[in-house]
Amino acid sequence: MTTYKLWGRAGWGSSLVEAQLAWYGLPFTFEPVGDLFREPDARTRLETVNPLAQVPTLILPDGSVMSESAARESVRTVRRFMMANCVSMFG
Repeated sequence: MTTYKLWGRAGWGSSLVEAQLAWYGLPFTFEPVGDLFREPDARTRLETVNPLAQVPTLILPDGSVMSESAARESVRTVRRFMMANCVSMFG
């Protein structure tokens, strides 16, 4: 996998992760998730990548899975890493 994959739903916190990925120019695809409380198939589908069925779920390029607040924090971590490397390369 060479891109991030974001599993999300409008109003469930995934837009923040999506905005951060776009802002930093990180390649990603968006996988829409149905209503986990009203659509049993939505939960079953999400559980294939995240047994806790939490939204947002972010699949990292190495295949590891982050969900909810960890997914939001991971994008910040990538940003800090990129900035540290850019500063060390040009500083």
